[in-house]
Amino acid sequence: MPYTLTWNDDGTYVKFFGKVSFSEVREADDLHYGDKKFDDIKYQIFDFTDADVSRITRQDAQIQAAHDKAASHYKKNLKVANIGKGEHIEAVFKEYANFMMHWQSTWEFRSFSNYKEAIQWCTNEATT
Repeated sequence: MPYTLTWNDDGTYVKFFGKVSFSEVREADDLHYGDKKFDDIKYQIFDFTDADVSRITRQDAQIQAAHDKAASHYKKNLKVANIGKGEHIEAVFKEYANFMMHWQSTWEFRSFSNYKEAIQWCTNEATT
């Protein structure tokens, strides 16, 4: 399992490392949906800074967006912060965001290059 999942009072932090496949990203996401605490969180942070994501495709991002769009029908408000550096992961993040916007998701999503910026965005407005 190339990730750790940490639950906080208001959200979750998923840290990926090593070679990561899309099925492992889905597995981490499913752990959220299968937990009753998911109803109460305000944000999710997915950190790929120490991960090799070369096996994750833009099509995978579209599939992930479809899953998240379905979840947004019952979880109306959620911030999703993705952390990563490099052209490939940025293209994957952008594809995800484009599909979520196309489907008029109520979730907010942004990409960051570091944890500090991501948690600041998630917690600043999560408490208002």
